[in-house]
Amino acid sequence: MIPGLDADHGESLLAETERYVRGREAVMSRFGDGLVASVNSRASEDTVEVSEPLWAILMLCRYHWNNTNGLFDIARGRMAAVAFDDRRQTVRFMAPDVFFDLGGIGKGIALKGVEMLLRQHEIENAFVSFGESSILALGEHPEGGLWRVGLAADAKMDFTLSNEALSTSGQTPGSEHIIDPQHGGWASGPELLVVASACPIEAEVLSTALYIAAPTARADILSRYDKARWRELPAGDEPNGMVP
Repeated sequence: MIPGLDADHGESLLAETERYVRGREAVMSRFGDGLVASVNSRASEDTVEVSEPLWAILMLCRYHWNNTNGLFDIARGRMAAVAFDDRRQTVRFMAPDVFFDLGGIGKGIALKGVEMLLRQHEIENAFVSFGESSILALGEHPEGGLWRVGLAADAKMDFTLSNEALSTSGQTPGSEHIIDPQHGGWASGPELLVVASACPIEAEVLSTALYIAAPTARADILSRYDKARWRELPAGDEPNGMVP
């Protein structure tokens, strides 16, 4: 949603955004011809040289792995078994069954790029949703004031946003997708954990890490992310989805 944008400009911007997102997907996908898929298929057998775009992403992921005490882990708990050569920009998987999965950060990286595109086009107000689990809210709502996002019947789960991204994490029995890298099994946590941050990438990383983290471990992680705020929906409550 981009208030006040004329149709021609809107179509052009949409096409540019779709090209950008497809380009990011080609780098980050672990399926098909994605660059991550290529690394995954070879790094258990040999040292693999990594292209500059993917290397920058892997270094970003390693940074957040350290900052979250290992709870954000694109190797599903096996990051310590990945040998990075910073000088040669290569990786090697030092144990069997290691692979990269950027599903926990990909939307954040894409949203950050979309934000940069919008700002290049001098767009100040916009609401962008990637499948309701990740959003970007720039500037103000068309009726004035901040963008309001309601996630549950409980008003305590409402967020007001301006120039921020919001990311959610949660899972239900039978549709688990968040792995706890501390033991390799499915993570258990609240019904929904929500993080808002000025940085879409940080919002995405933290929604996963804080979901996994024990309540007593969250403060230490958040001490390294001073722009983030978060809330959780206790187990048994029903989320509504994100509605601006």
